[in-house]
Amino acid sequence: MNQDEIKFQIKHIDILEFSFRHPRRSFPENSPFRFDIQIKHHVNLEEEDILVNSQYSIYYDNDEDPLGKAAISCVYHIVNIQQFVNESGKFTLPEHLITMFNSISISTCRGVLFTLFRGTPLHSVILPIVDPQQVSN
Repeated sequence: MNQDEIKFQIKHIDILEFSFRHPRRSFPENSPFRFDIQIKHHVNLEEEDILVNSQYSIYYDNDEDPLGKAAISCVYHIVNIQQFVNESGKFTLPEHLITMFNSISISTCRGVLFTLFRGTPLHSVILPIVDPQQVSN
């Protein structure tokens, strides 16, 4: 199978961790928030799955303590995942596929985060567009 013809599907999305610390204040419109995003990939060759685990921390301006945190796992089933295992048994996913899975996961998590923070002072804080190649793996 050609690696450019990868067949995959989202198997499931799991919320691994979620916390919210109420700021006890309101935020003016267009307040400066920042996100710390970390992504790690795990492979399960038996199940033919790639797990993209991402962690998000939301900070107000220059505050050191996060107002919200979430860890979310997007699990992808890859048909014929063995094509990415080399002769010595090492699994390696091509960079363009890592970027694609990061991009899909970040976009999916944007919606999950929006739902998690609905009804809180963070309801209007939306994860910005980020370059999936710049997120730590």
